[in-house]
Amino acid sequence: MVEFDVNENHFEYKPKYQVFHSLMKHRIKEILLVSSIYDNFILEEDGRLSDQIYAEFLDLNLRTLPHFTRVSSAQEAFDLYKKREFDLIITMRRLYDSDPFEFGQQIKKIRDIPVVLLLTSLSEINYLPDFTKKREGIDLTLLWNGDSAIFISLTKLLEDRLNVEEDTKNGLVRTIIIIEHSIRFYSLYLPLIYGEIMRQVQYLIQEGLNDYYRLLQMKARPKIILTHTYEEAMEYYKKYKDFIIGIISEVEFPRNNVMDKNAGIDFLTKIRKESPTIPAILQSNNSECRKKAEEIQAHFIHKKSKSLLKDIREFMLQYMGFGDFIFRLENGEQVGKASNLHEFKEAIRQVPLESLYYHASHDNFSGWLMARGEFHMASILKSKHVNDFESKEAIRDFLHDSTQFLIEQKKRIVVDFRKDSYHPDSNFIRLRPGSLGGKGRGLAFMMFLLDRFDFSLYRQVDITIPQTIAIGTDEFDNFMEQNNLHRVSQSQDLDDQEIYRIFKKAKLSHQLKEDLKFILKDWQGYPIAVRSSSIVEDSQFQPFAGIFGTYMLSNQEKSLNVCLERVCEAIKLVYASTFSQSAKSIRKAMGLRIDEVKMGVLVQKVVGKKYSDGKYFYPNFSGTASSFNYYPIGKMKFSDGIASLALGLGRIIVNGGKVRSFIPTHPKVNFFSSVQEIVKNSQNEFFAIDLTRKVKQIADEESYLVKMNILEAKDDENLDLIADTYNHENDVIQSGLWENNPGFPVITFNRQLLFDKTFPLPEILLEVLKLGEKTMGSPVEIEFACNFQKNPNEKHSMNLLQIRPSFEIPNNELEEIESLDIGDALAYTDYFSGNSIFKNIRNIVYIKSSSFDNLKTLEMANEIDYFNRKLTELKQPYLLIVFGRLGTFDRFLGIPVKEYNITGAKVIIETGTKDFQIEPSQGTHFFQNMISAKTGFLYIRNGVKNEFLDWEWVKNCPIAEEKQFFAHVELSSPLFIVLDGKKKLAVVKKQKN
Repeated sequence: MVEFDVNENHFEYKPKYQVFHSLMKHRIKEILLVSSIYDNFILEEDGRLSDQIYAEFLDLNLRTLPHFTRVSSAQEAFDLYKKREFDLIITMRRLYDSDPFEFGQQIKKIRDIPVVLLLTSLSEINYLPDFTKKREGIDLTLLWNGDSAIFISLTKLLEDRLNVEEDTKNGLVRTIIIIEHSIRFYSLYLPLIYGEIMRQVQYLIQEGLNDYYRLLQMKARPKIILTHTYEEAMEYYKKYKDFIIGIISEVEFPRNNVMDKNAGIDFLTKIRKESPTIPAILQSNNSECRKKAEEIQAHFIHKKSKSLLKDIREFMLQYMGFGDFIFRLENGEQVGKASNLHEFKEAIRQVPLESLYYHASHDNFSGWLMARGEFHMASILKSKHVNDFESKEAIRDFLHDSTQFLIEQKKRIVVDFRKDSYHPDSNFIRLRPGSLGGKGRGLAFMMFLLDRFDFSLYRQVDITIPQTIAIGTDEFDNFMEQNNLHRVSQSQDLDDQEIYRIFKKAKLSHQLKEDLKFILKDWQGYPIAVRSSSIVEDSQFQPFAGIFGTYMLSNQEKSLNVCLERVCEAIKLVYASTFSQSAKSIRKAMGLRIDEVKMGVLVQKVVGKKYSDGKYFYPNFSGTASSFNYYPIGKMKFSDGIASLALGLGRIIVNGGKVRSFIPTHPKVNFFSSVQEIVKNSQNEFFAIDLTRKVKQIADEESYLVKMNILEAKDDENLDLIADTYNHENDVIQSGLWENNPGFPVITFNRQLLFDKTFPLPEILLEVLKLGEKTMGSPVEIEFACNFQKNPNEKHSMNLLQIRPSFEIPNNELEEIESLDIGDALAYTDYFSGNSIFKNIRNIVYIKSSSFDNLKTLEMANEIDYFNRKLTELKQPYLLIVFGRLGTFDRFLGIPVKEYNITGAKVIIETGTKDFQIEPSQGTHFFQNMISAKTGFLYIRNGVKNEFLDWEWVKNCPIAEEKQFFAHVELSSPLFIVLDGKKKLAVVKKQKN
């Protein structure tokens, strides 16, 4: 097995789009406008500058509106500048007390910030110094023609200059170089180009997956670099050549401080030697330059053309990646169009190869992706040449696979739901604001890990999460408020059924139902799970595993409205489970207020397949795994972890049924030493969704579920890969399950655990657990469901359903303990969970062996609840001794108590009789909740060396009270109980006389 290095020294959480935090750090926020009273009048009264600027920012959806401060003289500006911080100063030419250039020089002596000269008429250009003379004090001169967009362009241009170096380095942001020395023309171009860029950003924002993505699109827009001379343009080209998506240049501009009629042509000719595919456009008043432009693969526009601005815009759309991608043949014929990545992928498969070859030859694909912010993939495409491929079909395959990779990456992002950007392939949709809740957080985090780390070693297994809709906790708050349910939730007089009845009558918001309906139209016919995701679920020290509701729905109704009604009903039941008796008891024990247990909801596609001619639905197998083993035996270590597997839905595992458990680090080790024990403890039932069942109202969590015998899965050919055969005549388990073999199937998962290299389950689990443990900083537990694919060309699938931090039992030296004497012990065992000392337990509640009957475990649960209520009211902790697996849902394996039935039990001994001995289960929600509550567990098997319980001593203790099945003993002195993880020994010492 290849080690998967997760080095915490270089690993940190960086969301896919977190890079936006480092972009556009420098902003123009405060602007000082210095203008004469007359110029101010022109700007404000004639041009309505303030209103226009505000409207312009709103139209472009810009989030940083600069604040303007106006003064009417240079002296006022000096005085104010010394007192306040400004990011930019704009001065007009007409200042009665200073020349604008002298003014700029004086400002920069105080503090060097950009100073821009704003002209209000074309004639004022004639009063400026010649370009050959230094215009010291002024960084840029612009001409205002009454359009406030020039102020937006100016602000963005200067911000680009401040940020371009860092943003290209940190975020691979693209650049556009403009070479224009004419104040008139670049004052025209800038608003056009920035307007087109912002329209492109707005278009991409509509596709935005979430707020992070939308912010990235805004901040990662292309940066404009305005240059006026050959030397300046060449300097910026050399610095940013790997990030340039287009060049807009005039033909004639200064070179070596002299106007050069061929500067633009010479510039492009030179860069074409190393950048032959950068889109470029040349402008000139001389039509003869068109031929020269075409010779260097540049487009030409006449500066006096009436369609000048329109032509520049069309160039940006067609050649710089803005707008739709238009697939063309070399003769210009359009053969396809794509507005987004999904359409792009489909078009790649459909358009003629000649079109793909044409665009690949001209590097059009990378430009389009760059304009959409897909910089990494665009860089990969840019590095490829058509000659790198064996055939044109190979080009098609490469483009298709590259686009599919981008789409798959986007699936692993939490997408904020919007109808205009929704795609049915989205894997994780956030439907409402607020917290995702515990399960939602865990799933989103696991999705991030799967995206960040490479699991390609297991090429034949697709490791993913199921499609998920996460309804944030804000919807829960709204539901409670709008239906006036807070008073109901606080009532102590209502039982669970009454609370569920009231919540089912309440109404969900109209908008939530509309949004769900919009998504669920693509889920019709596919079974759905509606799962709780409370903010307290899956927390390390809060025992809420399995406490809240989970509802499996067949979703076979033909009517979309009926499907929606069932999902909404399940959501309301999940909300109601927040106030169930179990939840209230644990909340009370944890000291949590009602408003600290807000509920999110996950709506998911159930993992599985249809069987028995479409009657049933279930996965090939499900499982749980923990990186921490609470019951290490022999030479096993806590860190070896433990896992449990079962045919069908995972409910059989978390409810404490018979399943196959193993140690991921030692998959060959079987917990049972004999064939009889293996057969006796093997899975014989499994859960599935009944697709034929008609349900008018959801009664409980199993309304659509059916418990089936494993022989029914044999008919579905589902045991072939996970079962072996028990030959009762020879008392052996034979490898494999054969059609004509008369033996009985025993689910062992031996093929996955020992032999199967296409689905090496122990290795995969170890990698996932190790990854989760390293990144969460604690032991972790996961739940998963898997499907096999019989077609060798298709991948098996492993869907991770849940990850949560688990409680790690400390393995430190216990104080006051030098040696543990078992000579006079009530009980001792090396098979236990915990690392604690208990000195205050004076009460024992124990099962009466003479009355035990595993057909009457429900009655036993009621008696335990009775003693628990009595002792907790007296604030008396107790030791509980039971037969079988406590907390199981299978009443024949043990006593099916709930967590709230045993809140006062600080130590539990699970034992058995010669004829009734059940292996403990670590995969149940019940066990995890008990561990989180720091309950000590001792497991004592009947007749096993090093495991002992003094039943005679217990039975001879004076009984304070007894019922049919249980007795209560109150000791005069407390027991001394030690669970020593370091020494791997637990001892219950009898009271001292």
